[in-house]
Amino acid sequence: MKLDYVYGVETDNKRSTVLAINFPQTYFVYFISNLIIVYDPRSNGQKIYKGHRYKITCISKIFMNDKIMDKSGEQGELIVSGESSYRPVIKIWNPHTL
Repeated sequence: MKLDYVYGVETDNKRSTVLAINFPQTYFVYFISNLIIVYDPRSNGQKIYKGHRYKITCISKIFMNDKIMDKSGEQGELIVSGESSYRPVIKIWNPHTL
């Protein structure tokens, strides 16, 4: 089964549930359960990050500068996300490469 579109957003006792990031244009990043959605308001399209096994509890963004770049050498914003489990995991990932 292929996941095409996710409806809803998680807001229970959470901070920073929706982030605005800038590629050449603005995208919104939010989470529900163990999925993170990168939403394009212009096309109403979504990219879905499925890197977590357990419920996500927080997301944030960091800016890549000349000391922190992705493999292609591009600068921009990275997303940091954390999950709630017995052994919680923090993921740092690039929304440009989904």
